Amino acid sequence: MLDKLMRKESLSYEESIVLADDVLNKRITDDKIEAALIKLNLKGETYHEIAGFATAMKRNAKSFKATELNIMDTCGTGGDGLETFNISTAVAFVLAAAGINVAKHGNRSVSSKCGSADILEAMGFDLQLTERENEQLFSEEGFCFLFAQAYHTKMKTIMPIRKKIGKPSIFNIIGPLSNPANVTHQMIGVYTSKLLRPVYEAMKTLGLKSGAVVHGYGGMDELSLEGENEVLCFNGVKEQHLILNPKHYGFEKIENKQLKGGSKAVNLEIMQHLLAGDESPYKEAVIFNAGFCIYLNERVESIKEGMKMARMLIDEGQVEAKVNAILNTQAWIKSSTILDEIFEYKNQIYASDRQDLLPLSMNPKQEASVKKRAKLSPLLKSSRALYLKAQEPSFYPIIGEIKRGSPSKGKFTEALDIESVIKHYEALNVIGISVLADQKYFYANEEDVYNVSRLTDKPILYKEFIVSEKQIQMAKQKGASLILLIARMLPVEQLEYLTQYAHEHDLEVLMEIHQADEFEKVSGIDFDILGINNRDLQTFKTDIDVSVNLYNTLGLASYSKPIVSESGITSLDEMDYLIKIGFHGVLMGEHLIRSVTQTGIKICGVKSVEEAHFVAQSGAHYIGLVFAESKRQVAIQSAYEIVNAIKETGIKTVAVFKDQTVAEINKVIETIPFDMIQIHGPFDDYEALNRPVQIIKAFSYKEILEAITAYHMLSSHPKVDYYLMDAMVPGSGKTFDWEILKQIKSSKPLIIAGGLTSDNVAELIRGYHPFAVDVSSGVEQEGKKNKALMHSFVKQCYSADECKLINRRRKL
Repeated sequence: MLDKLMRKESLSYEESIVLADDVLNKRITDDKIEAALIKLNLKGETYHEIAGFATAMKRNAKSFKATELNIMDTCGTGGDGLETFNISTAVAFVLAAAGINVAKHGNRSVSSKCGSADILEAMGFDLQLTERENEQLFSEEGFCFLFAQAYHTKMKTIMPIRKKIGKPSIFNIIGPLSNPANVTHQMIGVYTSKLLRPVYEAMKTLGLKSGAVVHGYGGMDELSLEGENEVLCFNGVKEQHLILNPKHYGFEKIENKQLKGGSKAVNLEIMQHLLAGDESPYKEAVIFNAGFCIYLNERVESIKEGMKMARMLIDEGQVEAKVNAILNTQAWIKSSTILDEIFEYKNQIYASDRQDLLPLSMNPKQEASVKKRAKLSPLLKSSRALYLKAQEPSFYPIIGEIKRGSPSKGKFTEALDIESVIKHYEALNVIGISVLADQKYFYANEEDVYNVSRLTDKPILYKEFIVSEKQIQMAKQKGASLILLIARMLPVEQLEYLTQYAHEHDLEVLMEIHQADEFEKVSGIDFDILGINNRDLQTFKTDIDVSVNLYNTLGLASYSKPIVSESGITSLDEMDYLIKIGFHGVLMGEHLIRSVTQTGIKICGVKSVEEAHFVAQSGAHYIGLVFAESKRQVAIQSAYEIVNAIKETGIKTVAVFKDQTVAEINKVIETIPFDMIQIHGPFDDYEALNRPVQIIKAFSYKEILEAITAYHMLSSHPKVDYYLMDAMVPGSGKTFDWEILKQIKSSKPLIIAGGLTSDNVAELIRGYHPFAVDVSSGVEQEGKKNKALMHSFVKQCYSADECKLINRRRKL
């Protein structure tokens, strides 16, 4: 085959498959691969060669199994140099909304600034879905994205050779034809008319039911609105050579340069406006292309009808609704798949361990710890403790949690100081401590449970996905007081057996439910504590109304066992409410306990990703990015990169504005997914904000003094969520007279800024109890955020708040 290429002879379809397979599997040397690709390009690739290489690519790709009879894809080969917006990706959404099955195949940017993978990632699509997850998403929604890097893994070995050649090769042509889903319908755009016929014939050779190759006016690899477009298409045996003029279909002339895209942030903003139905050149281009694809799929009788349908789907919000449905289903699949995977893994490890149920060996320290805790019984009994402590109004019966990470968010921190966390929990007088014991998915250390038992006499919940007796033995060995069993994940017989086994080993059982039928399922089991999980273990969404509704529906007011509400409790008011209606305790994670018992900490004026990571690691709750003119002003692109870099940390992001128009604010919040905005200066146009965000309205000390009463000024607008009190000159690093805070009457939480440092913030918190504190210059050195100063500031805030919860009495 190589000899034929050297003689400038073309390869057959079958020969091309063999050569491509040898190339992908490196059965020939790099020099020969390089020579083959160069010779193919010099003589011009035939459709047999294009089809053969595409076939080999699909055979060497990861599999994608679908039962649907018809599957569509649309994309360009790239190379037109126009750097247009992601038209084919938007078209794919329109087709999905039209009920057409779409397996979108694409990659990151090559010839543009933002490829299909880039824009989808910016929208929230997970590029790392497994084959099974993608297949399930496609089955549920009729849409999925097949990330080329994830499916064509063997291309990694070819990339160095392609880079060395430095010119386009056959691999640049076959990308759209290599869709692992084996699509039946496809529209491909080519940047040069020379590729029209070869790609068209290759498409037919691959056996598609219906296909089209388009060459847009001006070399565009999409249908262009600037002039006439050449199209070769077929539907079964019917073949057509079309010249599509946009004027014939009612479109005004739009030049290709008007469809220019940009970075991910820019293209995301364009996509959001398009999905919302806003008029723009981008919308018209998408309608033109999508309408033709709808016609190609025989959903309408004519191309004009296809374009009419595409416009209707966008204008009526059906396309936007479809995108949201796909993203929601993706989240559900990701979470439910993880849970199934966890239990499958646990069963593989522990289900076959029944032959080894002798007591596990303990070292002397572990044995002494377990014996010491056993002597404290029955005072240590968790169920008894819950009953006793729930009657005392001087503190909250909280079960604190120690967790190093999760499957969805990864590891929270490299170093968790368990001793420090235990001291914090002891100071809060928690009723017990839950410790995540799973090492693979929740990043627990093997000795976490034992170390906690060594440091406290509080009851310890061994929080693990328990499927076997051996796990119960391990819980006992490490010093736990009770174990968790999840009602929905195990048969009732297994739940009953494991409960009995735990009791035989002097361990209590917290039985967790989420639905009413699960309560009925376990009603005959003699467990010790009933836990109602507000988090749905399939969707991972939390809602404390789950606890409230089940409590009322199941008539738990007269229930004989202690009841605990788990997950999703984010405020003292929510805890008050749950305890008032009859719950004996609540389970909360450490970061949530800190967020409701400690003053919020906002570090403002961050200008780089590096500084943002410092802030996220410091223990702060909010990070501020300034868009007003100042020495701390940040550009939109930089802000997008910062917010994207820390989105998994859980820290809330705040965009800060001063004397800026609603249009300027909207431009930022539509482009970047900020959690909150902070507004300095006159502003009343809250209703015109295009995206729902929490709002902080800032006032200077001078504005407070000039007001007739603080009460009148601080009740200015119902859309405002928080008020921020700043110095006479915001950003000056100077403080103000805090005594004025005692005169302020407001139903909104107060955030205090102005001249705060690690030297004075504790005094402010102890004396005036603000909702949150805001610092900028106080954690800077030579104009940059200083890691040591940030940690010192946060430490002082935590120290000042350590006993806040103990000193507050419940008012039930």
